[in-house]
Amino acid sequence: MNLVVGSGPSGVAAALALLERGQPVTMVDVGRALEPSFAAAPRELAALRYEEWPAATRARLAAITGPTINGFPMKTSFGSDFAWRGAPELMPVETRGAEVLTSFARGGLSNIWGSNVLPFCAQDLEGWPIGPADLEPGYRAVLAHIPLSAERDEELERLLPLHTARLEPRWLSPQAATMLGDLRERREALRARGVDFGASRLGLRTGPAAADPGCVRCGLCLHGCPYDLIYSSAHTLAALERDPRFRYAGGHFATRFRETASGVELEVLRAADRAPARFAGTRLFLGGGCFSTTRLVLESLEWFAREVTVLESQYFLIPLLHWRRFPVADQRLQTLSQLCLRLRDPEVTPRDVHLLLYTYSPLYRAALDATPLRWAPPLRRAALERLLALQGYLHSDVSPRLAVSLRRNAAGPPTLVVEGRARPGTAATVRRVEARVRSLSPLLRASPIPFATRLGPPGKSFHSGGSFPMRRDPGPGDADALGRPAGLARVHLVDASAFPTIPATNLTLSVMANAYRIAVASCALEPHAGGPDRARAPA
Repeated sequence: MNLVVGSGPSGVAAALALLERGQPVTMVDVGRALEPSFAAAPRELAALRYEEWPAATRARLAAITGPTINGFPMKTSFGSDFAWRGAPELMPVETRGAEVLTSFARGGLSNIWGSNVLPFCAQDLEGWPIGPADLEPGYRAVLAHIPLSAERDEELERLLPLHTARLEPRWLSPQAATMLGDLRERREALRARGVDFGASRLGLRTGPAAADPGCVRCGLCLHGCPYDLIYSSAHTLAALERDPRFRYAGGHFATRFRETASGVELEVLRAADRAPARFAGTRLFLGGGCFSTTRLVLESLEWFAREVTVLESQYFLIPLLHWRRFPVADQRLQTLSQLCLRLRDPEVTPRDVHLLLYTYSPLYRAALDATPLRWAPPLRRAALERLLALQGYLHSDVSPRLAVSLRRNAAGPPTLVVEGRARPGTAATVRRVEARVRSLSPLLRASPIPFATRLGPPGKSFHSGGSFPMRRDPGPGDADALGRPAGLARVHLVDASAFPTIPATNLTLSVMANAYRIAVASCALEPHAGGPDRARAPA
């Protein structure tokens, strides 16, 4: 029996690979679900044709903004924070100058992710013990289970291959379609400035199915899809549960593991009453997310008060104004990321910068209503019809770091302490990116709003990992190419905690591909623990 901790993208990808090879799997997960009170409104809409949706229900969902933390709005599922709400009775977290998320939800943070589905390019994997060819089978395998809304784009595919021919229709907003046309007319000039681009690729089913009409472009994407068309690993989990070799052990929180002569034992607490229980298996795959996995490893190895470093991708936001006005009232829109831009220029930064363009969404109205423009309706309307948001990410080499440690408590579970550590030069790098975007204004037909660029605090990107990085020759605190921390033979880290770097590219697809790769390779290992097991492991 293989044990998998976590039902997020990495956990389901590892379980999928094992089941495809005839291996039995027990998935241990807390499995928090969307509360019935929040599910009622989207369930009401999903039972109806879009044209029949009650205006009041739709307006109520569109008005949801979620809480604001450190000046940035937090995404919710129809107003619920179930996907990222903490559980201090199980895992207390103390942050200092950082913002991090952990998830105890069925499907993890994929319940609220931006659904950007992109592979890593060769440069992203510099310094890794694996290369693009090692991840390619995993990309193909997991994309067989993820609907991919994307356009064929030969230029972008040279940098970021699709790894699938099964594509859902990709519908862009009028603003995005206009901008993409402008960019294509100026492709050579943009390439000379180090910019590649294309339509964003989304884990999103847009075509109809037996039970729903597909995407109706209702504009609620950032609030939650009433038809549940945005991919979540909970979708794959539901498919796994139909396999008789798979067992989902929800309602359990993993506290410790230990390797034995014949396998692995995993100690857990029942989430409902904190009663202890235990699972036994031949191998253990940890996919609970970077911070939960780091906590579990530190506690299991009894590395209390020992600091480990978590890497992250610096997040920043550049608001833009398009040079043209677009009527946005009552338009049928998708409001997820519309365009992807990739900046590669050593004069700006030695590593690629990843940029995602968002056009109009109902959230913009709330943002403008929090400014003095609410007192000037004509100016507010003009801004609303031009406003764009460019979300940016830097490579971990030029981003802050997070110092993570585990502190014993006299009564109750140990506390995970996360402290943000600024990196000199990060802010200057973002200023250079903004300056480059400003210089590209004639090509983009859009300009950054002066003095409006904002940097997220350490951890805000929620693209974090690297606490036990994979190395070709792992030392203490490292992992091997199969995600096994030094000294362990049967425990595999399959989430981003094992990543050697955090590229600017969105992580989820590569997290899943790497988890799939590790699980496949584990099937070829000897059944016993110890040195030969490690030595014979394929990369």
